[in-house]
Amino acid sequence: MDNQLPVAADGGLLDIHITVFLSAIDNLLTAGRSNTPTRILTPMKSVVNAVSAIVEDVRLFEFTNLCEATTPGFVVLCLPAAPIP
Repeated sequence: MDNQLPVAADGGLLDIHITVFLSAIDNLLTAGRSNTPTRILTPMKSVVNAVSAIVEDVRLFEFTNLCEATTPGFVVLCLPAAPIP
């Protein structure tokens, strides 16, 4: 169990997004070290997509926590299923 990331029931990142990111980085490093390092565009795109998913997880987590926070004197308008910019 020492080689696994800690998991929390209320965590902000989906574990599959972390796994996809790690796999994408491995593929990018493999492509960069190959005999044809010019073929890194597809693995690089996979890294960008994985990072985008992680950033979206963070935004959603922050938005959810903002909506659940109850600060006296402040009104927070939270719309269900609102797109996050």
